[in-house]
Amino acid sequence: MADLEVATIGINIDPLRKSVVTEFGVTCKAGGPFSSQLPAMAEVRTHHAGFDLPNSAGKFNITLKYNKDETDHSLAQLKLGRHLALSSMSKGRQNELTAALKKAATEMFDLVAKTIARGELDGGGTVTFDPQVLAFVMGADIADGMKVQKIVSDLAEMAKSEPAALKVKLDAAKHGGFTFNTVQIPIAPGAKLQPIFGAGFECVVATGDKAVYVASGKDPQALLKRVIDGSAAKPNQKVLPLEISASLAPIIRFFATAEQFNPALNALLPKMENLKNDRVRLEVLVEKMDLRYRVVLEEDALKIIGGLVRPVQAGARPPRIEGDL
Repeated sequence: MADLEVATIGINIDPLRKSVVTEFGVTCKAGGPFSSQLPAMAEVRTHHAGFDLPNSAGKFNITLKYNKDETDHSLAQLKLGRHLALSSMSKGRQNELTAALKKAATEMFDLVAKTIARGELDGGGTVTFDPQVLAFVMGADIADGMKVQKIVSDLAEMAKSEPAALKVKLDAAKHGGFTFNTVQIPIAPGAKLQPIFGAGFECVVATGDKAVYVASGKDPQALLKRVIDGSAAKPNQKVLPLEISASLAPIIRFFATAEQFNPALNALLPKMENLKNDRVRLEVLVEKMDLRYRVVLEEDALKIIGGLVRPVQAGARPPRIEGDL
């Protein structure tokens, strides 16, 4: 707190944009630990603007630059996480597969450490609940994408000897300079997700020279290709350091499909047919020495939240997903 000059909080009802905005801001002292970092964060640019897709149910981007102190702190935290993870993997029965997993984990920790040491983070994600392409994609820059491809290939080769091995296909496709590696995940008969995905869904690990993507769901390759193409079309796009956005209507519809007997969700569905301004956004804004956290609730998002809260207050079962997916 000694590094702050001013802290402010405010709420604004914007009738023109039909939204409610809550904002918390601080002004940092010149010469403090944040003074060297904030100006750099005010001008961040991303290699992953393709996550900003129209009609996505949710998306986020995080593009940060760290000073030396924060980089060293992140590396120290990673070192602790590495120790705990490898110690846990060393317990229990050891065989060729566990040895391969520990080797892969060690190599990934080394690669993440090399990436953090650059003092930059650039990545994001998006999810769509379209009936034809129900999938999510996450990705980020990494120091050596080809090293990830080698790790994936080694694990796939080792897994072939396992009796319950999944269907893995290396180099299943190429797009925009990325190599797609796929694995098919079966869904047990009678599981709640079976009506949505059918007998199973697909996971994709896509590796490029300096970036890695992970995608999963129903036809995730289609969504992944859109993200890659969108990023290539808008290189070095200026963005906020952090932005998280969710469209509530498609998310509620998806949960209602997975839990068809929830009265609160079923009662809400007909009321959402014509809702369009239903986004909730969290934004981090930086300008000179000012750092602001902003939460935006659009008009229809408030209606949906109210529609969820009222049945619960009246004693109806709250909307939730439970049981085996």
